[in-house]
Amino acid sequence: MVLKMARPWRDPRTGIFYLRKKVHESLRPFMGCGMYKRSLRTTDPNEALRRFPDAMAEANAAFELARKAKEGCAQLNARDAQQLAARWFADERKRLEQSGEWQRWLVIGRGADGEEADSLSMHMDDDKQRQQLLENLVLPAVADMLKTQGQAMPAPKTKLHEQLVQVFTTHALDLSEWALRNWAAAGRYVPAPVIAPYATTSVEIHAVEASKPSVQAMQRKPGEAIDILTANPAEVFLRDVLEDWAKHGKTGRQSYPVKTVRKYEASVQRYEALTDNPPMSSIDRPTGTAFKRALLALEGDSQLSPITVRDTLVNLGTLLNHYSTQTGHLPHSLWRNISNKIVEQQHTEVRDEWTEEELTKLFSLPVWRSYALPTAKNAGADAAYWVPLLGLYTGARITELCQLRIDDFSEKEGYWMLRLAVTDEAQSLKAAASWRDIPLPAELLELGLLQYRADIQAMGQEWLFPAVNKSAQNNAGGGVSNWFSKMKIAEGFRKEVVFHSLRGTLNTQLARKGIPLEMRCKFIGQKPEGGVNVTHYTKLKAKDLIPTAEAVSFAFLNLTKVYTKPVWSAV
Repeated sequence: MVLKMARPWRDPRTGIFYLRKKVHESLRPFMGCGMYKRSLRTTDPNEALRRFPDAMAEANAAFELARKAKEGCAQLNARDAQQLAARWFADERKRLEQSGEWQRWLVIGRGADGEEADSLSMHMDDDKQRQQLLENLVLPAVADMLKTQGQAMPAPKTKLHEQLVQVFTTHALDLSEWALRNWAAAGRYVPAPVIAPYATTSVEIHAVEASKPSVQAMQRKPGEAIDILTANPAEVFLRDVLEDWAKHGKTGRQSYPVKTVRKYEASVQRYEALTDNPPMSSIDRPTGTAFKRALLALEGDSQLSPITVRDTLVNLGTLLNHYSTQTGHLPHSLWRNISNKIVEQQHTEVRDEWTEEELTKLFSLPVWRSYALPTAKNAGADAAYWVPLLGLYTGARITELCQLRIDDFSEKEGYWMLRLAVTDEAQSLKAAASWRDIPLPAELLELGLLQYRADIQAMGQEWLFPAVNKSAQNNAGGGVSNWFSKMKIAEGFRKEVVFHSLRGTLNTQLARKGIPLEMRCKFIGQKPEGGVNVTHYTKLKAKDLIPTAEAVSFAFLNLTKVYTKPVWSAV
């Protein structure tokens, strides 16, 4: 018997060759047709034969997707396309950060001043360049990410194919723009664009559903002894993870304090009460979002403060990260930033600026008049004196200040500069606009800030405030913020004025002195509104802010230098 080989079919009316393949009746509901037909876009028989194998490969992929859908396997959708592109972007970003091979994503040329570079988006009007981007970068990336889902490349011109190409191309162009900024930054780190957070795809959700626990597993009560390393994720509950986390303890096997374990226990209890307590196999980011909404919706005696809601989410995120680290069954940082802005929203409603009278009263306290520092551990020793002053004179956030390193200070062209950036894993910044270099106002220098820095450096320290606990739950500023708030209440200040109010107070003072909006925003680390302002703002350099720094003055405080030596000691 001679097997009939598939060959191009010629339309007798137009002479154009096509690939035609009959669709079995069981697959028609999933492919939407009875005959799969794709044009080879040629009337030349030889050219049709050359194009036929690629078209057949695409057809086979389309049929494979339909068969998977028929068998109950999940199909990818537009949301999944965005998620896969975001994952690819995150992986490629990490590789670039480690290798520094920015030119891989740039168009490099030679100019009058030497080597020049353009981003890929500058060449998208060129059909050849656009096709090269598609064939050399986008389509291979799509294919690789589809393999992680056990999916074949969908046929061209299908809805999913177009969605994948569109979102991957957008991310590729963003990656190129970021690479160009890093290439031009000459070694200084440039933050990457924000991407969609990690979320499970339809295929992964289907896989989880298929691995749901057996009847015997469901009969096990949460909290009963179980080894989370070997157990099926469908049989492991959050309480099991809590017990394993408490058993492991801190780095070096040091046990957690009983008080800390009880806080985590309370967080798990709230989770169990407000959810159906799903096992690890069913926990994803939407689970955390729904739980946050349930916490915020509590009323009456059950109502929780915004701080308690935030801490609950942070605690559970820590447990999920522990499970991820120990087993690899969950993506790390699954609930990352899910608690953001909960406390800030409350502060926004009541926050006001400090008046001159209030600032005078504050900085007349013994801390600033005689360097009589508080003994409370969370005050951070010398940080209690310097951090509020830095907050007033620079407008920086409390965490930005508490995490400063000795090498964040430098002298350039006769001016001392302060760098607010992330150069250590213990540092963090709130937004891209927070990255900045600013000149230090003269009054800070007159109070002995540089002398303090030199004294701490001479003691062998890398951090400006070594007494500050940078592993605190609210980043480096958590402890000092807590001390400042309690001190403020004890001294009878209004609840509307908080540490963050110093930022607004400085902004208003500079505005009254005629400093332009974009200069003020660049100095305090805030992105301004408005197209023209934003465009000019992004081009400002540290030296452009010298007039702004020179305008910072609070002469009415009558502050004098009281610093002589650090209170902190390594003993």
